[in-house]
Amino acid sequence: MELTSRFFRWEDIPALHTLISEKWRRDGPRVTLHVGDLYWGLLPWPGRDPEEDIHVWHDSSGHLTGLFWLDHAVGGNAMRHPDADEQTETIIFARFEDEARRRGSKDFSTDCFLGDDRRSAFLADRGYARAGYGDQHLLIDLTTGFNSPDPPEGYSVRGITGTDGIERRAEAHRAAWSDEKPSALSTDVYQELVKMPGYRQELDLVAVGPEGAFVSCTNAWYDDAIKVGEFQPVGCHPNHRRKGVTRALILEGLHRLKALGAERAIVYTSTDNPGAQMLYESCGFRVAGHNWNYTKRLD
Repeated sequence: MELTSRFFRWEDIPALHTLISEKWRRDGPRVTLHVGDLYWGLLPWPGRDPEEDIHVWHDSSGHLTGLFWLDHAVGGNAMRHPDADEQTETIIFARFEDEARRRGSKDFSTDCFLGDDRRSAFLADRGYARAGYGDQHLLIDLTTGFNSPDPPEGYSVRGITGTDGIERRAEAHRAAWSDEKPSALSTDVYQELVKMPGYRQELDLVAVGPEGAFVSCTNAWYDDAIKVGEFQPVGCHPNHRRKGVTRALILEGLHRLKALGAERAIVYTSTDNPGAQMLYESCGFRVAGHNWNYTKRLD
């Protein structure tokens, strides 16, 4: 198959969305990206530029057949269309690694689902070895019953409104991550978020504390082509954790997703974050798979 490649252009967004949806349709939930990750990742984060970090491939008919997405030149995600052959994946990975080398990377990582024997063998042939960390993918079936939001006394959960202000919403996110690696989600970045084609204000959710501050927040995303929602990201201010606040927030999001037609929802968490796993399982999510990092030394 004849392939052509180039760097990402903003007009590629609908085709990227369709590629991710099709991967989900064929292989879900064993897929590394949801469309929510696409839109979140396209934000103007410091040190990242989609027009340099994303490379796309098209077949002779002009159809998008694959991509890679570098993450600070130390790793990233590569995806091929379900109908593309393994030779396409070989071509993508060769270019993927060359671009990382060009940027000075020595150690490189990508991912593979536990149990995906074909992909793990492909990576092993290229010199990758499984690392001891990764993500858990947790899934919930929204076609069956699940709990209603029940925030603790003094708290409420709701979607943001036009009067809340982007600055206040961005600050709620930064506060939720203040005891972890500081978040770069500035007001300017959030202004770009609300312009993303996958953003829905009714799925931009906050928990309001007793004094009126936003104390927990999440963005839910919905892909109506496959009827799957995602929560990305989820955070709570350190002073308001372990009170049931974020559980109520997620349950509110699940009900809103179901009202839009969602039949399933996904959320990811690191394999070394048992607290987050317990939170999501208390909402009805169950572990659907493990996505492990695979690393390689670039010569």
